[in-house]
Parts: sequence; C-alpha cells; structure tokens
Amino acid sequence: MEWPIWRAFWELSTERGVGMGPGPIPISAIRAAGEALGLQEQFFKPIVRAMDNAYLSHVTGKEKTFSREMMRKG
Repeated sequence: MEWPIWRAFWELSTERGVGMGPGPIPISAIRAAGEALGLQEQFFKPIVRAMDNAYLSHVTGKEKTFSREMMRKG
C-alpha cells in the first residue's frame, strides 16, 4: 500500500496553495484522494498530513525529524 500513498501524496501536492510559500494540502483534496483509493479517512489523512508536515518543514527550512508524533497530529 505504500506506493499508492506515496504517489497520491505527490499528486496531492499539486493542490496546495501558494502565496509567500507552499501551503498545506487542503483537507478536501485529501478526502477525495482517500475515497478514490478506497481508504478510510482515519487511516489515510494522518499519513498524508505527516508526509505534508515533513515536506513543508523541509521546503521552508524548518526541518524536523520525522516522528510518530507527526502521525498523531494529522
């Protein structure tokens, strides 16, 4: 299941807003992608949010170590 989620994350990245920098992926896009993949939101959303948090911290220069805590914040 990892690769479909990885591909979905990069596809979802095209949905993020940009202003002064990249914004988070909108929840509406995450929900739609989860439904399209046949995944429950409670499973899919925390994974995508954790990936998005890691991505945003990297591109904004505020790098954090990826952790289980990022998964819980989803």
